[in-house]
Amino acid sequence: GRFINLMPHPVTSGFMTGIGVIIIILQIPQVLGLYEIKGSTMGIFSQLSGVENYFANTGAITIALITLAVVYLLPKKIGKLIPAPLFALITGTLILLFLPQYFSSTVEPLNSMILGEIPTGLPSFQMPVWESSIILDMVASGMMLAILGSIDSLLTSLVSDEITRTHHKSDRELIGQGIGNTMSGLFGGLPGAGATMRTMTNVKAGGLTPISGALHAVLLLAIVLGGAQYAQEIPLAVLGAILVKVGTDIIDWEYLKGLMSTPKSGALIMIVVLGVTVLYNLMAAVGIGLVMASLIFLQRMTDVQLASIVSVQTIEEASHLDEAHQELIRAGNTLFYQLNGPMSFGSAKGIVRDFSTKTNYNRAILDLSNVPVIDYTTSRGIAEICNICIEKSADITIVGANTKVRHFLENIGIDKSLLT
Repeated sequence: GRFINLMPHPVTSGFMTGIGVIIIILQIPQVLGLYEIKGSTMGIFSQLSGVENYFANTGAITIALITLAVVYLLPKKIGKLIPAPLFALITGTLILLFLPQYFSSTVEPLNSMILGEIPTGLPSFQMPVWESSIILDMVASGMMLAILGSIDSLLTSLVSDEITRTHHKSDRELIGQGIGNTMSGLFGGLPGAGATMRTMTNVKAGGLTPISGALHAVLLLAIVLGGAQYAQEIPLAVLGAILVKVGTDIIDWEYLKGLMSTPKSGALIMIVVLGVTVLYNLMAAVGIGLVMASLIFLQRMTDVQLASIVSVQTIEEASHLDEAHQELIRAGNTLFYQLNGPMSFGSAKGIVRDFSTKTNYNRAILDLSNVPVIDYTTSRGIAEICNICIEKSADITIVGANTKVRHFLENIGIDKSLLT
């Protein structure tokens, strides 16, 4: 779980903004009273293009506007006592309940403007059935769902941290999710994970502690046990308007305002993640964003590593070497080649390419005294440097390698006699 904290900010910003845009798009049919339009963001746009009159359902639009007015204009004194979205929900529901004649529409019947019938009753306990013939398929499917659910929950936690300025405990989140899904399965429930949209709705409504999650569960229980008859009267336009406000709040306006002044690489990542989130898939967006950020970071680190290379052929620049190697440099025709800092696979090819351009030497000293760690690709690059020297009939000595680096080089076949 701790690895989720390595997520770059442009990725989380694009993810958050994309979620906000999705929420707003999904509520367009509810706010306009076009209840027959359903589906994904692209599906909604496709269906909206065939609508002749977007404002035919004046009743739904009026309720939505009233709700938005309450959400945005509710005095702070009242907002401290009852969250603005909840106040707007109650207000909009009561208006339609007691004044239906003012909101009836020739386009949609009044009963289509509300949530409608909600299933009630509790599920029964179900013991799992294990069949040896499908046990491998069960385990594979379970692992896949667990991984996807974990990633989804951790991303949700990360986005929530951005808004609440807090730090979640990833491992605790995953343990709790595992216990919850286990219990859900015993009652015939589907596996679940942290839902980013609902979490953001909760946070924006002021739910900043675990109590809000527990209260959510209690309210759902109350609805299925008998409160459904009241909840089903909630107008869809009211819910849509509230969620439009939530979506607007989730969008990372601060990052968008400074988009032109931010590094181009970060802005590009943010825009790509935003676009993929809205047009395709949340998980794919994060994956693409991480790959882009990793490649950009790798390129920057490679540039730094290559810039740190010291190539000298004078005794003044090799004063830290022992007397024997200093004598070799004094004799002339000796290339002193020093690598500095951790060397990664990104710089391996560049090191070999740079070394191959060196001329006028019959012996080379490769100094690794400032290299704490190397990876396999870099060690292969060093082996290639040795081969370049052998092909030129030049002697090569590798100096300063610590125990870990030396062990790595020996394991890939570099002759121990070259290491001093």
